Amino acid sequence: MSLGFHMYTYRKGNVPLYVFFMHAICIGRLYEFSREKVVLANKVAVINWLYIFFTIHTLVYYFLYDDVFGLVMSLGVLVLFLFRPKYQLLFLTYH
Repeated sequence: MSLGFHMYTYRKGNVPLYVFFMHAICIGRLYEFSREKVVLANKVAVINWLYIFFTIHTLVYYFLYDDVFGLVMSLGVLVLFLFRPKYQLLFLTYH
């Protein structure tokens, strides 16, 4: 998908095999993190801080690197949160 949208460039023109496994490991670890007792106990505070980080991160990349695709996808994630609020913690920690 990243090659089709010209998001990244790779030296040999294809996506290295380790990319898929590392994404799976990161998502699995973030799922575990989002289920920790201390995180769930402070869920509202954690989500508010992650929204602030998410917004700043998106805007910095947009203005520094002219990342329109990242901005559009971030807005799509925010729309997703309107329909699926239970996924907020997982998606915000992945960003």
